[in-house]
Parts: sequence; C-alpha cells; structure tokens
Amino acid sequence: MDSVFSHQRVAQLATPIAFNSTIRDLQNLSNIEREAWYGVSEGSGLVPGTTAGFEEEVTGGFGRDPEKADAALAGQQPQLVDAYEERFGDGSPPFAFLFLGLGGGTGCGIAPHLAEAIREYGGSSTDIIAVAVLPNTAGQVTGDDGPSATRQATNAIYGLDRLEEHVDGVILIDNQRLAYEDAAEGGSTSTTTTRPRPSSTSSPGRSSSGSTPASTTISTHLSSTCRTWSRHSRSTTVMSATRRSADRSR
Repeated sequence: MDSVFSHQRVAQLATPIAFNSTIRDLQNLSNIEREAWYGVSEGSGLVPGTTAGFEEEVTGGFGRDPEKADAALAGQQPQLVDAYEERFGDGSPPFAFLFLGLGGGTGCGIAPHLAEAIREYGGSSTDIIAVAVLPNTAGQVTGDDGPSATRQATNAIYGLDRLEEHVDGVILIDNQRLAYEDAAEGGSTSTTTTRPRPSSTSSPGRSSSGSTPASTTISTHLSSTCRTWSRHSRSTTVMSATRRSADRSR
C-alpha cells in the first residue's frame, strides 16, 4: 500500500493513515509520513507517531494473538475518531478503504475498531470497503507448515467474522494462490508477511435497488502487475479515505 502513494494522482485523491503494533514495519513506510502513523501498544493503546518515546512504546506486536490486539484498542473509540478528524478534517468522505492482513494478530484484532470509528467519523454516507489479505499457509511454497500456518488460518476466520458486521464490502486477496502462481512461473516467492496491493480501488457492490449490501465478498483474480506490487509489502493496516469532491455529480 505504501508504494501506491508514491503516485501523485493517488495522493490527490486519497489520504492514508497507518496503524501497526511494530515500529519496524512503520519505519519501512516511505510514502506515508510519520504524522500519519499510529502505533498500537498492549500497555498504552493508541499511540500517535509523533509521541515522544514512540519507538519504545510500539515494539513487540501481539504474537499473532488477535484477542490481545482487540483488547488494546477496546475503549479507544474517541481517540480513533479524533485521529481521523485530525488527519482528514471535517466532513464525510464517500469511501474509506481499510487494508489489513488476516494472518497475524494486529490486523485481525484492530480492524473492527478502526471500521467502527470510521463509521462514527463519516456517518452513513461513507461506504467502508475492507481489502483483506488471506494468509498463505502452503508449507511447500513458504516453508511455513507448522502450528503457525494453523494459527494464521484460525486468525483469518476470527478476523472476517468480526469485521464483516462493520463494513459495507469485503474484497478478499488470496495470497496462497499468488504464491503458487509465482512458483509456477518461476518467479521468486515471498514469505507469508507479503501483502498484495490492489492495482486500483474498487467501489462496494450495489443491489438492484441502489442500496449497499451489508457485506459483499468479492474473490479477486489479480493481474501480474498487482502480483509484482505485492512482493515488498508489509502487514501494516492502512486506511485510505477518499476525499469528497465539491460536486458529487461530476
């Protein structure tokens, strides 16, 4: 997701904000400034990236345990809404895209809180679309065939079950399929920390009446371009709010 914001046109249309429980992953972001970083700490909850001693507070992650991540943001709703208001200003963006990995603990645990705060910030006029990356649990491709693979699969189910009630649509990215396609093509295959980046943003599904379904699941087939983008991404959860134009009819 970070490299998407290296393109000027994307930066004009959307504003990113990044959440992670590990300072190392946030420091790998080159196109999302520190003012848009938020750490999630077991002891301190939500920690703005500009906080003194930020590096010491946001260090260890949650050990692939989404329940710990969930508990860290419990009761932090007002702080999250304040963070959105500070980052995006007043008003309701037409869309908010929530990018997360489903294999670890942080994304699965905090994404529902982020989505709930987006709803409070943007109101019913903001469509929330989650772009969720399924873990690659194929041992012969990734070398990750032990209990960690089972844990990732369990986390994915846990994360989706809790997320779907808070968003208007879900786009699922099959990381395991990408790994097999890369292997079949003779390309290099990244580890399970890889997070694909969609080549374009997608609006939520619409019913025949024009209303947004409570949850729309889309299984995507990604292009080779998207597959190339995926190889150097990290597990940082990023929410990008698209700014509302002055005239929605344009």
